[in-house]
Order: sequence, then C-alpha cells, then structure tokens
Amino acid sequence: MVETNCKCIKIVDMKPLVFRGMLHYMYTDSLPDIEDLVSGVTSDMNVSSTILYQHLLVAADRYALEGLKALCEMRLGKTISVDTVVSFLALADQHNSNFLKEGCLEFIAEPKNFVKVALTKEYASLGNSCPLLLDELRRKVESAANEK
Repeated sequence: MVETNCKCIKIVDMKPLVFRGMLHYMYTDSLPDIEDLVSGVTSDMNVSSTILYQHLLVAADRYALEGLKALCEMRLGKTISVDTVVSFLALADQHNSNFLKEGCLEFIAEPKNFVKVALTKEYASLGNSCPLLLDELRRKVESAANEK
C-alpha cells in the first residue's frame, strides 16, 4: 500500500470531528461524548449530537464499522420526531440502516404522526429524491391503517 511510505494519510470527504469520533469508537468500542469530542477542536460543523451521529453513521457505513453503525442507528432512533424522520429515513435507506429505517417507517405509520409528516417540505421532496422509498412508506402506512 502506498500509505506505508507516507508520513501523513489524507482522509477526504469527512470532517475532522467525524474522523475523531470514528477513531474514538475504534479505540473504545463506544460512541464519543460530544463535549469531549469538540473540546479543543474548531470545526465548521454545527455540532449537535444528531448531526454528528448522522455523519458517523455515514462514515461507519463507508468503512464497514458495523458496531459503530448500529450504535448510531440506536442513538438516532431515540430522537425520531416529525422534524427529523424524513431525513433519517432517507439516510437509513441510502446507508442500509434497517433498524433506523424500520423505526422511521413505524413512526410515520402512526396516524397522528403521518398527517404532520405529510405536511412537511421534506416529505414533499421525498417523492422526487426517493420514489421507491415513498412507495414503501405508503405500503407501511396502508398496512398499519388496515391493522387498526
């Protein structure tokens, strides 16, 4: 590998903060605490746990860190809301995160949630960006409605 002769390896398409979080997981087998992670680091990321865990999920998928991916899915699954569910659903679909995807589908399938979610701009754009995902969502909503 060419990296064996280099003093420095450049990681592209990843913010330093996300890389630091990924390294934390690789050394500790746990998710990083955001306060510890950002201490002493200046970053152009607007740091919130939700954003960090979304980026970590993408990195975990890219580098096949299934444990990190599962931890991020569980953490994000606890924060599903009307405001986050569509972006989480698209993220889960793109990165084969079945646990998070199923959590999002279950959340939207609830009649009280579906009406609120369906009125968001993100839901409207889902048909253009992920038409197959929208079809899957409609089937889930119909199935949930038929069960009740």
